[in-house]
Amino acid sequence: MSQAIPAAVRIVACAICLAFLASCTSTRLTEAWVDSSYTGGPLESVLVIGLSDNVRRRGLFEEALASKFDSRGVSAVASLGVAPNKADLEKASIKKKVQELGIKSVIVTRVLGVDKEKYYVPGEPYSPHYGYYRGFSGYYDRAYGAAYSPGYWEEYEIVRLETNLYEVATEKLIWSAASETIDPQSIEKVVQTLSEQITDDLAKRGLLKP
Repeated sequence: MSQAIPAAVRIVACAICLAFLASCTSTRLTEAWVDSSYTGGPLESVLVIGLSDNVRRRGLFEEALASKFDSRGVSAVASLGVAPNKADLEKASIKKKVQELGIKSVIVTRVLGVDKEKYYVPGEPYSPHYGYYRGFSGYYDRAYGAAYSPGYWEEYEIVRLETNLYEVATEKLIWSAASETIDPQSIEKVVQTLSEQITDDLAKRGLLKP
C-alpha cells in the first residue's frame, strides 16, 4: 500500500521548486577571456554594436552599454546612430566609420543561440480533514481519502550571447565573454544587467579605469 509523502519531504520539494523559480529571469557571464599580451591600457573610446534584426532591442542594448561606458570615463558611441542599416555594419563600413570618428575600440554582441528547457513540478498530496487515527479503520479511511494534484512541466528559455572587444589599430580581439539569460521577461532589465556585468568584468581585467 502506498503512503502519503511526509510533510517534511513536501516542504523540501517545494523549497527546491521555489529556489529554481527564483533563479529564473537571471543574466550572468558564463565565461570571459582577455588577451594577456594586450598592453594598450584602459579603453578611451568604443563603438558599441548589437547585432540584431530587432531595431528596438538593438537600440536598447547599445544605449545601455554605451551609458555604462560613459559612466566609467570611456567615450562610447551606439552604432545605431551612425550605422543604422545592416549594410553599414559590414567590416569595411565599420572600419571607415571608426576612423572618421577617431574611435579606438569596437565591442560587438551577438546571439549565439536560444534554447528551450523544461523542468517537472511534481504534484502534491492533499486530503480532506479527519480526526485522530483510531485503529486501522480510521487510518485506512484517511489514506483512502488522500488525492494528488497532477504534476506538470514548465518550459523556460535560455538566451546565449557572445560579446567581443576589438582594438581598432590592430584589429585584434582583446576580450571576449559569453553570457546567458534564463527566461528573459524584460528586455530593459536584461540589457541593464548585462551591460553592468560586461563593464564590471572589463574593469576587473584592467581594461577600464578604476
